[in-house]
Amino acid sequence: MKKNKNRNPRLDNEILGYPEIYSWPKKPVFPEEIIDILIYRDEGTVGVTIKANGGDRIEFFFDRELGRLCFGKHHTDTSAAFVKAGSPFEKELYSYFENARKRLDINTFSVNEIQVFTEYFNKAKVYSGV
Repeated sequence: MKKNKNRNPRLDNEILGYPEIYSWPKKPVFPEEIIDILIYRDEGTVGVTIKANGGDRIEFFFDRELGRLCFGKHHTDTSAAFVKAGSPFEKELYSYFENARKRLDINTFSVNEIQVFTEYFNKAKVYSGV
């Protein structure tokens, strides 16, 4: 099988068609910060954006079927990937989100956005076993 030179080396294709990401695509900023929570109209996908070093954005979403945490804006993105279950990256990411979640406030986000994010985050933690 030929290697795709344009493929992100942080993505693992163990299951054809279902890439997994196992390290940060960009380094996040600290202290932990969520800059956007997106509730899609597809009845189940919730996106969350964190700030990366240099002012960039790192986007994740919760899969609407299993609730699994994924990298990308939406499952239709060509760069979308599952966060590799059991990886050190997954543990770091959940810790980052947990700390960032504690900093969410109603001056920046609506109560509904905070509740929906918390619900999907907790569901994803159950799926991953973190």
